[in-house]
Amino acid sequence: MTDGFTAAFQFAAEGDFKECVALLRSEGIDQMFSDSPRGYLNLSESEFAELPAGERTAVQAEALDFMASVSSLARDLIDQAEAAKARGDLEFSKECFTAVYEIGDALAQPDQLEVFQQKGRAIRDAAKN
Repeated sequence: MTDGFTAAFQFAAEGDFKECVALLRSEGIDQMFSDSPRGYLNLSESEFAELPAGERTAVQAEALDFMASVSSLARDLIDQAEAAKARGDLEFSKECFTAVYEIGDALAQPDQLEVFQQKGRAIRDAAKN
């Protein structure tokens, strides 16, 4: 599955955080959610509850894997922001913190799955530096 998140995760895995942040900021996190082929990113809690049990289990597994990747990315970007701040690169530091905040904020929206809302609030709070 290729989407903005996959590309962002790949840039981060390669250690190319400038490209990762540039992608997140230029595409816009909300737009990445809307455009994603990951159906669970646009699935409300009530829609999730209406899925057949087998499909719900599969969606839940995919969503949890995605959340693990997002959490790891957020931690990495916060580390990059703090390192940039320490070396005096305040612009990149702010860009990293802003990207993390926007990821958290998009996840925390009331139309998201509850697990996303909870993780989103935690990510958003971590970015308030």
